[in-house]
Amino acid sequence: MFSPSKCKCVTILLAWILALNFNAADDSSCSVTVDISDGVVEGANITKDGVTYMPGKYFEDGTTIKGCVCQVKTCLRRCCSSNETLTESADGGTACEASNSSVDVLQGLQAVSEANVSLFHIISVPAREVCHENESKIFVDSDVEIASSGDLIWGAETVFSFDQYCSSIVDGHVGFVVCVTADLTLNAIIYCIGMIISMPFLLITFLVYALLPDRNLHQRALMFYVLSLLIAYILLVTINLAPNIPTWFWCKFLGYSTLFFFMVSFFWMNVICFDIWYTFSGGRGFMGSKRTSERRRLIFYSLYANGVPLLIVAWTYGMQISLPNECEHNPGIGVAKCFLATGWASLWYFYLEAGIVVIANITFFILTALRIRKVKQETSMLKHNDSKRHTYEKDKQKFNLYVKLLFAMGVNWSMEVISWLVNWNTKSEYQYIWYATDFFNAVYGVFIFFIFVFKKKIWTLLQRRFNWKMSQETVLTGTSPTPSNVSNSKSTLP
Repeated sequence: MFSPSKCKCVTILLAWILALNFNAADDSSCSVTVDISDGVVEGANITKDGVTYMPGKYFEDGTTIKGCVCQVKTCLRRCCSSNETLTESADGGTACEASNSSVDVLQGLQAVSEANVSLFHIISVPAREVCHENESKIFVDSDVEIASSGDLIWGAETVFSFDQYCSSIVDGHVGFVVCVTADLTLNAIIYCIGMIISMPFLLITFLVYALLPDRNLHQRALMFYVLSLLIAYILLVTINLAPNIPTWFWCKFLGYSTLFFFMVSFFWMNVICFDIWYTFSGGRGFMGSKRTSERRRLIFYSLYANGVPLLIVAWTYGMQISLPNECEHNPGIGVAKCFLATGWASLWYFYLEAGIVVIANITFFILTALRIRKVKQETSMLKHNDSKRHTYEKDKQKFNLYVKLLFAMGVNWSMEVISWLVNWNTKSEYQYIWYATDFFNAVYGVFIFFIFVFKKKIWTLLQRRFNWKMSQETVLTGTSPTPSNVSNSKSTLP
């Protein structure tokens, strides 16, 4: 028979054993603790500051009793202390600066949570420990809700856990710095591989045409097209392989630059298609000599191919600053990632423009093909005029060359738009089907190289160019060339 005193001792002993068991189980998951050594002990429970810690919610650490506060209250990380605000430092990191705002994070929480603010436990996080090294920072200040679990819900869909965000006062109201890990998808990896393969071929194509002795308008337009596409590829690969750009400014700068150079490449291709149609339709061009006319047309085309993309970028930026971040029509450049957001943003600010340009290019080629067919039916007239027939045959060869380019570009970008639409509507459920088309679209630079560079005529022109340089070097060194050498030198001048 147990006495009451013995029974009490046994009860305390059992409670202590249970507490040890719970402590051992929860110690590893207790990331945030408070000192409750001076709390009020009520049986196996410890109460401090109105918060009761049951067994398993606290543990002993030497002579100190620590309570797992985030297991009994909703923890919220504050980016800085109560009288500071988070700013971006010069080196791309984050820093806390003194703030004159009278608004505290707890006061601002009432607007983002239905829970009583007394249920929150605020933890101040050092400015440089807000996010991990492999994470990017984005700032949200609207359409935000704090769940009782401490998770931040943004836009009713995106959920960030307690350790993925912190709160800060900005412009007199509460906002949240969210940490985003930009993991590369398989589709993005395939794209990066394809674009990296394309880069040297695009560069070689540009350099080869830059070295040609006589460049006409089409060749110059091709150079600008290849160069803009190369820069766009470099920027997009940089964004994908280095997703955690150090500053918000550089992230947005890279995003808008990528959009601009992709648009420039689209519109230079549009220039090429238009000019071929214009040539076959009998356009007279600008007044003056052929060289002067081409120079003026090139200036006009340059204003078009660079001006329209600039307007598109300006429109995109205007929409970004006028629409809230959580709006699905917001471009989202530099928000969750450096380039355009998925969904409607990709449609309005990229694929719509790309689709319109591709349709216009195909239309120009159809009109040009019809014109060629009409000219073929008039071959009897051409036979009586060898110069006209020679010009026609030369233009026809040029057209056939660019037909290959259009076929490659038209098919690739058409499949790109279709794959994007399917993935968007099916939430990427069948995206593996489009891996092959996406890869071939990314290695488009290889096709350009073999279409425009891997030709005997181009290598002959390059040989002529380098022979001309060698002759000039001979003159500069003071060597007296033989008459035959002089004759050859003159014959190789462009």
